[in-house]
Parts: sequence; C-alpha cells; structure tokens
Amino acid sequence: MSSQPSLEQIKSKVAAVKKRNPAYGEVAAWLGQLLALTLEAAPPCLPPDLGLAERRTGQRLAAGRSMFEPGDLPLDLEQARGLLTQLKERAAQRPQGREQAQGLERLLAAVPERFQEVVNAFLAGDRQAQAQAAEELGLAPPVQNLFLRLALRPSLLALAQMVLEGLDLAPWTAGHCPVCGTSPRLASLAGEGGRRSLHCPTCETLWPHRRLCCPFCGNQEPEELVVLTAEGQEGYRLDICRRCGQYLKTLDLRSLAGPVIPVLDDLVTWHMDLVAENYLEENPVAPQAS
Repeated sequence: MSSQPSLEQIKSKVAAVKKRNPAYGEVAAWLGQLLALTLEAAPPCLPPDLGLAERRTGQRLAAGRSMFEPGDLPLDLEQARGLLTQLKERAAQRPQGREQAQGLERLLAAVPERFQEVVNAFLAGDRQAQAQAAEELGLAPPVQNLFLRLALRPSLLALAQMVLEGLDLAPWTAGHCPVCGTSPRLASLAGEGGRRSLHCPTCETLWPHRRLCCPFCGNQEPEELVVLTAEGQEGYRLDICRRCGQYLKTLDLRSLAGPVIPVLDDLVTWHMDLVAENYLEENPVAPQAS
C-alpha cells in the first residue's frame, strides 16, 4: 500500500513534532515546506508500459523478489531535475543552506550520464558511490540523499501507486520493499494488538510484517530481539536484532499522530539512530557460526 499525505496532514505532523520535541521544530518546519513542493510538482511522465503484467507472473512475490530492483526503477529524471531546481532555490533562502544550494547547482550542471549515476547510487544504497559524489559536489552525504529523495519523490510515489494497483501482497513476507527492494528504516504499530507495518524510505510503500521477526535476517528468537524505549519518548521505540546488528525505528500510532511520512519521521528521529548505534557499539554482535 502507498499513499500520498495531504498538505494538511504534513502541516499537522510538523505541528505535532514541534510540540512533542521542540529541538526538531525548525528542521521539521523547513522539511514540511520542501515536502509541500513535492505535492505541487507537475505529474511525472513514466513509461506507459512498465511490463507489470509480466512481472506479476512467475511467482516473484512468493520468491521474495521485488517488482523492481533499486537500480532499475523507471523514473522521470527530467521532472526530478526541475523539482531539484526548486529545492535548490528554497535551500538558498536559508543562511545555512547556501553551501547546500551550491552543491545542488553543481549536480544540476552535471551531464545527464553523471546525474543518472548519482541517482542510481542513491537508489541502490551504494554508500561508497554516494560518498564520492557528495565529495565532488561539496555536500554531506545525508544532505545529498535528502534532496535526491525529495526530487525523486513524485516519480517514486507514482510508480508505487501503479505497481500496487490490483497487486495482491498476501504472498509477500520479505523484509524489503515489494515495489523497489529497499530495506526499511521505519516501522509502525497500529490497530488492535499493535499490528506491525514496515515503511519503505524510497517509494513510501508500507506492507505488513510479523512483529516478532527481524526483517533483515529473519531472526525469530525473542531473546535476540531487543526493544529499547526511553522515558519521555512514549510512542517511540527501537527494535534491534542481536543476531545481525540491524535495527528499526518504530512509531506506535496508537499513541502518536499519523500518518507516517517516512522522509519526515526518519529525520526527526535522528536521536534514535544515535541510541541504536551506541547500543550496538557497547553490545557488539557476535559472529554467527557458518
């Protein structure tokens, strides 16, 4: 399932973040403005024939294969360039955003082939290639990825909507996105019993997943699935797997305002990444016997 939050939902989410954690107030408001630009963008022009009929056959989902691979997504890069230009202009309006705007200007000036390479590195999660591109552009890798994430957002959401229309996700039990293959960073709990859904950080698809199961390695041993909570952070928790050393930031929508907006919720839970990294540093994962 994939859905586009409305402008009112984005504004409401930003207000909730400001109230709950004022330290994130300014960045949440700024990101809310950038998300509004993605809503106002012209509809992307995607290929009319995505070969979905063929992809839906052959038991792809039952075999744990996403409909597309991260580096093989048919997107409207011209539309993304236009939106990136608007994002650059908005960044330049902030005193601390001038260097970011200059880096984005260098990316926009790149030849189409290089622009495609930078986009592919982002989509594929190739950290080495991302770091190399960021160094060339004079950007921090997280900043580079944030702006690419926003610039590609209309294409990614449109693609996910096309793919998921009429698609039965019942056979899907994998921990990566059924549309684009990206691993999740966020999970949510909702409804009676706290049913768990995973959220794709790339195309924003969400899908159900077993609660007592690590989506990254399939570990189902309760003693190896650690849950961390913090006083004053009701509704937020960390789910850490002691077998593979990966984690999810989980939002309990039974006590937090929804919907989950991955790009916003991921940014305003940055402190949880620090907690998870500190925990894993103090409690290193033991090598598994082969």
